[in-house]
Amino acid sequence: MKRINGELAKLVKSFDELRPGVVVFVCNCAFCGARAHRMMVIGGAQTFERFGRCVEAAPVPSCVRAGKYAIAEETVSRREVYRVVDDAADADSADERADRELERVR
Repeated sequence: MKRINGELAKLVKSFDELRPGVVVFVCNCAFCGARAHRMMVIGGAQTFERFGRCVEAAPVPSCVRAGKYAIAEETVSRREVYRVVDDAADADSADERADRELERVR
């Protein structure tokens, strides 16, 4: 787990983790070089000839000129997608759960 823009985030290891409603950070933007863009997955997996399997996400970062933004399976394989940890049960270990509980108290 790592902290991105003040939030705990966990590396997405499988494209199948990207389901509608999941909040993610996409790191190392190819368009603007930003460290991370925060967005929510809003569409299920689709396959595009040029990009392969993708899921739609919003809001679309201002650096993207297209009207939609998609997270490709290749982006996940490059280890550039992190899922925001939204509760203590989402943490990997007892130590991480304890850290998360301490943050809630603060």
